[in-house]
Amino acid sequence: MYFDFVYNTGKKIKIFPKSSSLENKFKQVEFPYTSAEFLSGIFIWFIIPAFVGIFFFIIGAASKLWLFELFGYIFIFTSVLLAISSYLYGASIYYTQGIIQQKEEMLQALLEMANYISLNTSIEFAFTETAKGLTGVLGKQFKNIVTKLELQQYATLGDAFEDYIPVWMEINPDFVKGLTILQTASLAPLSERDNMLKEGIKTIMQGYYTMGKRTTETLSNQAKNLVSVGVMLPMMSLILLPMMSIFLPNMINVPLLIFIYDILCPALLLLFAMNFALNRVQVNTIDLSLSPKFKKMPQTIYLLCILVAIIVTAFGFSHLFTIDMSSKEGIEREYKLESLLYVWLIPLGIFLAVELYLFCYIKLNEKIWLEMREVEDDIPHLLQVVSSYLVLNRPMESIIEDVKEDYIRHGFKRHAVVKIFSEITDALYNTKKTLIDFVNTTLPEIVASKRLIQIFRRLIHFSETDIKNAAKAAKMIRSHTLSIFRLDNYMQTLLSDTSATIELSGKILAPILAATAIIMAVAIVMALEYIIGLIEGVGKAFGIQISLQLVDVSAIIPPTVVLVIVGIYLILTMIVLSLFLANVKYGTDRYKIGKTIFNNLLVGFLIFSALFFIGVMLFTTFIFKGVLVK
Repeated sequence: MYFDFVYNTGKKIKIFPKSSSLENKFKQVEFPYTSAEFLSGIFIWFIIPAFVGIFFFIIGAASKLWLFELFGYIFIFTSVLLAISSYLYGASIYYTQGIIQQKEEMLQALLEMANYISLNTSIEFAFTETAKGLTGVLGKQFKNIVTKLELQQYATLGDAFEDYIPVWMEINPDFVKGLTILQTASLAPLSERDNMLKEGIKTIMQGYYTMGKRTTETLSNQAKNLVSVGVMLPMMSLILLPMMSIFLPNMINVPLLIFIYDILCPALLLLFAMNFALNRVQVNTIDLSLSPKFKKMPQTIYLLCILVAIIVTAFGFSHLFTIDMSSKEGIEREYKLESLLYVWLIPLGIFLAVELYLFCYIKLNEKIWLEMREVEDDIPHLLQVVSSYLVLNRPMESIIEDVKEDYIRHGFKRHAVVKIFSEITDALYNTKKTLIDFVNTTLPEIVASKRLIQIFRRLIHFSETDIKNAAKAAKMIRSHTLSIFRLDNYMQTLLSDTSATIELSGKILAPILAATAIIMAVAIVMALEYIIGLIEGVGKAFGIQISLQLVDVSAIIPPTVVLVIVGIYLILTMIVLSLFLANVKYGTDRYKIGKTIFNNLLVGFLIFSALFFIGVMLFTTFIFKGVLVK
């Protein structure tokens, strides 16, 4: 957990009493801390950085060093940010994520129970078997009910439901309705059961469609507000930054700009973006971390990225540390194209380090993700083929070989299913295990998709007792899988306009505005100096000595410094917006998140760099040639 150090401090030093509203929310998602520990930890970690920040402000005022002033801003902001973010994480983000995960598990639970009931099993058996495959809070609740039934602490499953229905009603009333439908269907005659189950599943899915539509509408409005307030407002202020630096030099200083644009704005944008994105309903998201083949990033990659950033940015920082605005030569140096090129290496170094990390992450996980995506997209077809063989009363061992041959025969020799089924066949021959033992022990080492593993387990479990029931189960699972695919496609369609707005803002609009701000920082000062030169030249022509000073160039923040601040801010903004975009489009799919950030950051930084160089070269070399730069 991200803020364990905050909450653990509150666990050791309790200051606040429990909050009933927070306590209720934490119980719903099994948050590992009480509300008293939660609030106490936040308060303590708000006070500590705040005192450190005030200490640096006092030292800065005494020594008149801007670096101490910057540290003061950073620590004060850290105290506020740490308090807000740690509160939002526990009370909103962790809670929302837990509720959405439970809703997804609830849908899967209802569909799986419907499969078992359709095979003429009791609802108690369906509930017990479903509990084995569930995870998270709902999985613990189901397993707890099963344990209490075995210990006869509950007389019937209905008695157990009575204790949990109030909890489930607060999270998802449609789940309670679905359980009622399944209970009724399990008691109905066989001739009526299938129709009742089909109508019940339609009702359940319609509830999720409605929930998805409402969520996407809310998320769409939140995304528009986020782009307007969190992106457009700071970016537009960047356009005004050169003017404020010129005409209000005493109000604007470097520490304040670094704090506002490189710390405050990106941090708040990230906080609200993730808080909004976690409201997205997810029913078909790939989670690489659940795959048995998932690999963590090697530590050497982190070291390599840091080394690249240090080497490339070193030239830019060496220039920054030698800025001298007290002399005419020093001022002229900061407006030269060569100087701006040196300083541009700082955002370039950060950009290269981030892109290198993302490239390595994508390449490391690409094969696993593509296999999972290819297999899971093909699950409906795979189940259709398997069910057709099961109807012919074929054992699962021979069906695996037949399905593989069918894929090869129809031109899908390179399909992930062929690779997986070949490995399964070879492993079965080599291990001499029964199919049911093989599924429980060896299959997770071969198949990357947790969803396919669960489906195999169900089908093999049914085929061990009744092949006809296995065929029926395959058809039911296929029908429910298609329903989930349609629901996910429906939500992606609803969010398409929102995604386009976020992508346009992060990939194109933000780089253009950032480049414009830097160009204006150069052009406005040079234009004023150019006007002064013209007026003085006219005076000389008439024998009049005119001496003008519209601005004090030495007091203005040089464009090299503005370039560093704006460049870093742009990179952080593009990363946050790309992260938000990927969450909106794909959910918490880490591979797609990494790929989205990689692509958007690459395009955005290239647009920014091209416009920046073209604009600066145009003003310094052609339009204002000889002004400030000799």
